[in-house]
Amino acid sequence: MKGREPGNVAYDLKQLVESLSWVLRAKSKVIFGLRYLRNQVMWKAILSTAKKENRAYLPSLADELCRLYYAYWIAGHNAAKVRDISFQIIEHVKNSTEIDAVTEIARDKLQKDRIAERAMESLDTDVFDSPWLKRVLLLIEYGLTDDSKLAFVDLDKDVHVNHILPRGWENDKYWKGLWTKEEASVWLNKIGNLTLVSGRKNEAAQNRSFEKKKAIYRGERGDGATGFSMSRELCRLQDWTPEGAEKRQKLMRRRISEFLRLDV
Repeated sequence: MKGREPGNVAYDLKQLVESLSWVLRAKSKVIFGLRYLRNQVMWKAILSTAKKENRAYLPSLADELCRLYYAYWIAGHNAAKVRDISFQIIEHVKNSTEIDAVTEIARDKLQKDRIAERAMESLDTDVFDSPWLKRVLLLIEYGLTDDSKLAFVDLDKDVHVNHILPRGWENDKYWKGLWTKEEASVWLNKIGNLTLVSGRKNEAAQNRSFEKKKAIYRGERGDGATGFSMSRELCRLQDWTPEGAEKRQKLMRRRISEFLRLDV
């Protein structure tokens, strides 16, 4: 900004702040997902610049960023791995009215680092302790939500990840009648056995039988049905078996792949 008139600098800064405010108010599944990222600086800078420059491709750009950052995170990388490409993208946004260049450099980077393949491999491991898990489950939930009912879900202590087959399954004869120790060790902490619930429902459902869990998800305890579509889906099942966990694993994997366009 050296050599520029102070008034012009102040005006540009004001425009950038207003653009950031617009981005953060956007009612968008993709931007909701970006708001869950641990590193907030780069995507906010890129989208604010796109808004300031009146780039018509802003929604496509947000989609590209969500795909890029989550794919690298799930694949096991931190924000430093995408720092250079983030700077490249912001330069393209400043100088180009076309999205093609951004799409191409993102695609080339993903392919070079084999990120889609590695991300999908990561999803087939035990993911319960992964820092991205709750965020990715919320991405799936947004994908299941009608646009007319879309609202941002705060990532706070009232949103929990619940084991469908509970961690204390061996203490319940219902679960012991359906699962072996070997089967439980395979599926317990995989994404196919995990769902979202509110804090109160998580506490109530922790080690219950599947029938009792469904009653809690449906709100038969008097506190209303769960707001999460992925948990309501489970109420259509009669039992929760290893075969059911395997089938849901494939379903959740596919939903994540489709949301992030991993194409694997």
